[in-house]
Amino acid sequence: MFFVGCYMENIDEMALDELYYIVLLCNKYGEKETPYDMDMVWNNISKYYYLENNVNIDDKTILYEWLKNRARYPLLDSLVLEVLNKFINEENEINKVDSFFISNILEMRKIIIDYGKKISDNSSNDIKLSKMDRNEVIGIVSDIFSEIDPTFEWLEIYKKVANEHIIYMDSLNYQQRMILEKLLGIDLSMGDNNLGVFLNDKKCGYVLLTYTGTISDVATTVHEITHYISRYKNDWREEEPILREFSAIFFELYALNYLKRMGYDEKELKMINQDRFSNMTRLLDDALIIIDYLIMLIEHGEIKEEYDLVLDKYTRADECINDLVFNPYLLNDYYPYLIGNYLAMHGIEKTKDDKYLLSMIKYVTDNISKMEVEDIFDIVGCGNPNFIKYDTNLFKEEPKKRKRIK
Repeated sequence: MFFVGCYMENIDEMALDELYYIVLLCNKYGEKETPYDMDMVWNNISKYYYLENNVNIDDKTILYEWLKNRARYPLLDSLVLEVLNKFINEENEINKVDSFFISNILEMRKIIIDYGKKISDNSSNDIKLSKMDRNEVIGIVSDIFSEIDPTFEWLEIYKKVANEHIIYMDSLNYQQRMILEKLLGIDLSMGDNNLGVFLNDKKCGYVLLTYTGTISDVATTVHEITHYISRYKNDWREEEPILREFSAIFFELYALNYLKRMGYDEKELKMINQDRFSNMTRLLDDALIIIDYLIMLIEHGEIKEEYDLVLDKYTRADECINDLVFNPYLLNDYYPYLIGNYLAMHGIEKTKDDKYLLSMIKYVTDNISKMEVEDIFDIVGCGNPNFIKYDTNLFKEEPKKRKRIK
């Protein structure tokens, strides 16, 4: 961002959005950890306040609210430009993203929303899922992997993981979880966990599962074990970052279709899928807000004001500003879930008419570290030549300043 490298001697010349950014950093990290004299910052803000209102004031609460109103959207414009530039250019985070994927953000968001509507079923909220113990889950997951891979290599990997590398989080007490945190170097403070932990230098990994004792554990297990199999088959090399969720989501959806073929209640399976999708969209909420603002920048050259009449606040804008100040890599972090769902949903739909697609996606998973994203778009059949191609250079220009009515 244009103000990140500002020095103390330039503080009197800083724009309001730069001062707003500094105050946010101060609120986050504390004055001692910021390279700014905060008294000077507030003094500078009070000068701007006097110039506009012809009133002297040193009440920081009043100054802060005034500052937000004056600087909110110039700052948000700049932050969204920054987060997009990190998304496009930051080689260590995502190294093969081009304008094709940026241009399709709007279409992917639409597909996700439409899918949510398709699987929504309020009547399923009262349904109780069938009970299933771990041995039953292991048996069904084994059958699913046998069907996916007739050579039984995936099955053998799963058996080894089930015996040696699955940690059932629901069976651990607090002290055991804290020990596990230290051993694996992860944070388990968020509660129940389902995830893969990979120690690439040692070429090994662990699958953390929190079982519910219901048929939903089948889909969860398939998702996390697919992550493990993918890393194992690729000599523990990391996937292309924006592909890291594709195979796991695809085979999770495949597991639900398998359970349907085995005669399990379709309403229960729909409820599992609905819960899965709801959890995913909650995870994506922050990223979807950023995407909304990206679309605004594309279409209008600036982010338009969104005033929440009910809360009497600019709620979405302020939440987004805080998120981006504290984590400018939000789009990088969440985009794999968005694109993974998009590709997986297309792939599952296509398997109904293409009997060879399952083996192709199994091959993709086995070789994911060598795959190009364009290849997966072609394989699952969701390339659309009519997608609007946006000019990414638009994002690198200074956003237009908005005229304000006093």
